[in-house]
Amino acid sequence: MIREFLFEAHDADGQLVQNSVVATDVADAKGQLARMGYRDISVRTGELQGLKRDANWDATSAARRINAGYHTLPVAVLNIFRARWLFWMPGAALAAWQYGTGRAPYLGLALLVTGLLHTALKALPSVLYNQLLWARVHGRYALGLRYVTMLGTLSSGISAMNIAAERAKMLAGLGRVDEALAGFSVHEHEDNRVAYLTQLVAIHDTAGRRDSHIAVQRDLLEASGQSKEIRIDLAWSLMRYTTAHEEARALIADLHPSNFAEMFGAGLRIVQAMLDQAEGRHQNAIAALRKEHALFARYSSPLLAGMRAELCAYIALSMKAEGQLQEADALWQQVLPLMRIHHHDLLIARYQQLA
Repeated sequence: MIREFLFEAHDADGQLVQNSVVATDVADAKGQLARMGYRDISVRTGELQGLKRDANWDATSAARRINAGYHTLPVAVLNIFRARWLFWMPGAALAAWQYGTGRAPYLGLALLVTGLLHTALKALPSVLYNQLLWARVHGRYALGLRYVTMLGTLSSGISAMNIAAERAKMLAGLGRVDEALAGFSVHEHEDNRVAYLTQLVAIHDTAGRRDSHIAVQRDLLEASGQSKEIRIDLAWSLMRYTTAHEEARALIADLHPSNFAEMFGAGLRIVQAMLDQAEGRHQNAIAALRKEHALFARYSSPLLAGMRAELCAYIALSMKAEGQLQEADALWQQVLPLMRIHHHDLLIARYQQLA
């Protein structure tokens, strides 16, 4: 299947290029880009992520999509105001002219305020979505429900399924799992079965229902046609929440990080590091997990901030196993609250059992 992939790389002159390329898979995309003379190639979208283009798509559009992952919330909001300057700049210019010529600037100020409010409404869905992710990561589920309700009343561009999924995750976090699943089940028979099961996995994950979480991941693997990306996700879940390490190893045995988009490549390397950890190669695990922690630190998503905390917990586990008790405990205590919020019971037990 032909897909389009976002990428960033350096050209022959060392300049950063952010654009998209049409290819059959990530490996094909990287091969094409290498033949075109690019280096330091990072493919940003995976094979299960649809890349939607419109008639105005160009390299600037691709760069905007890529950079959105790096930008903090204030920068993202500022960029929205910059992009929509035609809505508020005329009012600002008119108010400045009226003020400079001694006239009452009421009309200019009215136009300025109207333009700023219009732009703020366009920025509001991005703000609310970022905040609901932050609330979910930090276990502020009641607050997250309020954000979801507000987001659902706006023309946010977020699908009804995704809004319902976010609501279900908040309810699941509050322990109202049956209500969460019942509310989300109305989307069960929609066309995109992979999208539905992906969200269902996340609902069970938020509730800490590990058996259901992994069972749905197995269904998702089947529905996706044995997607290699979902194999990585399932292997990661097996390493995090079970002792089925050999199954996890088998799932990734023929996979290499270079054949995946950046996030899935990172996920595969983390599974490999966790296998090292399980087999007592703790120094290897610490080095690999720290490298992925640094990679995730480039991005602004609250979800990746939560993942960095989890990586720190696994780093602390290996440090403790290596006898670095003081450093391990200091790091562990920083992230333990989030590990409890997200039901990392096996990880907590493993850490506590180490001498």
